Amino acid sequence: MRSMSSHNDQLYLHVAPCGDYWTGHEVFAAKHLQPDYVKSIPIPKGLNVEDILDDLNDGEDIDGILKNVYDTEDITLIEKLSSNDKRR
Repeated sequence: MRSMSSHNDQLYLHVAPCGDYWTGHEVFAAKHLQPDYVKSIPIPKGLNVEDILDDLNDGEDIDGILKNVYDTEDITLIEKLSSNDKRR
């Protein structure tokens, strides 16, 4: 017999226009917000977004980076931060 429950391994970065973010295993939806107000961007396996953002120096513009991720829906901007951090 097949189970009706499923385990979702996909992790999403949820980003608001102001740069607020969090992660979760489901696409974010809220009835009181306009569609796509918060964007749910799939995180590639092996990319630890929270660790990368937590490890950034105080001088980094995290809000600006996340606003850019929100505008472009390009998670590779965060991957590039990880690559830049390894070169330091």
